[in-house]
Amino acid sequence: VQSAHAKAKEFEREADMARHRLQVATVSRERERRVVEEMCRALGCLVHEAAKLREEVACERERLEREDKARLQREKDALARAAAEGERERERASTEREMERRRHEREAERLR
Repeated sequence: VQSAHAKAKEFEREADMARHRLQVATVSRERERRVVEEMCRALGCLVHEAAKLREEVACERERLEREDKARLQREKDALARAAAEGERERERASTEREMERRRHEREAERLR
């Protein structure tokens, strides 16, 4: 009877140890599950932030392209204005030279 009682105590002690190991393993798995869930949430946040940053970069790129295009157009317009002004100046100078030549011809005609 004592031997059976001792065996029962031993089995009870082993069962308690098994329950304790199971509890520790369950707590450990629960902790791991929480860590994995938190990592997934953090990863989701990072993916969302990356998408927002990609959108911001695209918007900034478009803005810079518009500014460059506008600047190039302003420069092109300024060059066209300068070329037109240069052409008007050449025409004015040519007209002045022609008028001076005719004046000299008239003066020479008058002196003869």
